[in-house]
Amino acid sequence: MTKPSTLAAQLAALPQLPQDRLWAMWDKHFPRRPSRVNRRYLEARLAYRLQENASVDYRPMSGRIWPTVANGIPRSRSGVARRFG
Repeated sequence: MTKPSTLAAQLAALPQLPQDRLWAMWDKHFPRRPSRVNRRYLEARLAYRLQENASVDYRPMSGRIWPTVANGIPRSRSGVARRFG
């Protein structure tokens, strides 16, 4: 089986992976194994972690965008942001 290159492909492949491959992925992404677990738990936690790791690339950029967006919000004379609508 070839390694999926996109996040969507990795997530879609999780239900078809053998249990030993899921555990190998778990060991790669988490410091220890859970005491009580079932397959659905493994798939859900791995899917969350894969998405979390993929989103790390975007976090530094969001710190630059939000001040720019906030500067565009109309404010009252007191400096408090006004509601739209």
